[in-house]
Amino acid sequence: VPIKLRFPVPGVAPEVPDPDQPQPAGQANGLGFTPPGLPNRQQNGRRNFLLNPGSTGTGVFPTMDSAGGKPSNPDYFMLLTLTLTLAPTLVSAPSCPTPEAPAASGTGEVVELIAEDKVVLAATFFAPRDEKGRSPAAVLIHGAGADRSQLEKVGSYLQKKGFGVIALDLRGHGASTASCTPWDDQDLGTREKSWAFAMRDLKAATNFLRQRSDIHTSNLTMVGFGAGCNLAAQQGVRDENVRAVVLVNPAGNEFGFNLLADMEDMAGLPTLLVVSKDERKGAERMQTAVHSTAGEAFVDISVLKSKTERLLSDRSLNSKLSGWLKDTVMPKRSR
Repeated sequence: VPIKLRFPVPGVAPEVPDPDQPQPAGQANGLGFTPPGLPNRQQNGRRNFLLNPGSTGTGVFPTMDSAGGKPSNPDYFMLLTLTLTLAPTLVSAPSCPTPEAPAASGTGEVVELIAEDKVVLAATFFAPRDEKGRSPAAVLIHGAGADRSQLEKVGSYLQKKGFGVIALDLRGHGASTASCTPWDDQDLGTREKSWAFAMRDLKAATNFLRQRSDIHTSNLTMVGFGAGCNLAAQQGVRDENVRAVVLVNPAGNEFGFNLLADMEDMAGLPTLLVVSKDERKGAERMQTAVHSTAGEAFVDISVLKSKTERLLSDRSLNSKLSGWLKDTVMPKRSR
């Protein structure tokens, strides 16, 4: 005879840091930490640097009960139902499947990355073809709800032009869904947190590149598409080894990020906006605003003939991107 027991238990938001961490000065977040992705900034010469890996005010984290240190937000509680069957059988909980990583395209190699919070990430690495020295590298960052296959053709092309390239599936995307919470199944609040914590995924990718003897570890380029542009720009602010940032079809402010503010913080860092002819005026307004605030010109614009929805299939995308990178970050060889 089945017996059902129903009782509330506190739900735990995935990947949220320990609430017992010391409270940063001046922060009013009950969790005692600031989520990554929205930095507090301090002016420091040519470029700005982070005081903390995040900021408060996103409204996506539960508040804490001051008495017991438990989430007071009812949304973070769930009703658990247990069914007990009086029979001599053992029932095991369903396992959390880890999807197989798709085969790499072109000459790419499927690799596994481990983020600092132990999230397992799938990626494709395109090793540089120059075996005599160290080559510049690029990190390709797909858009929200997509996966690394979105940009692997770009990776293969850049490899032919002398770059080492890594394209990764961000957490919750593609083959990086070990948490069993695919992007399509997340609500807006969870997506904001996932996108903020994806900065750890980029750190895992850059750490992978730094371990290789064939990569010039202080010559990295971030290439973002759509909402991935927010992550690319944020990495440009954080990582002094980033020499250039490419923003393809930038999505503006999404998932708690402020793209314009991050671009202003990158003052002096070569940046390329790649947009469709439909978005040209918007890109020019963004360029003007950033240059006006930063006091120097460092943002270039490349306009493709294709419409926005067909931007990645535009035949000139790869050549324009690699041509700009050649002039910007590729080491000049002496004759």
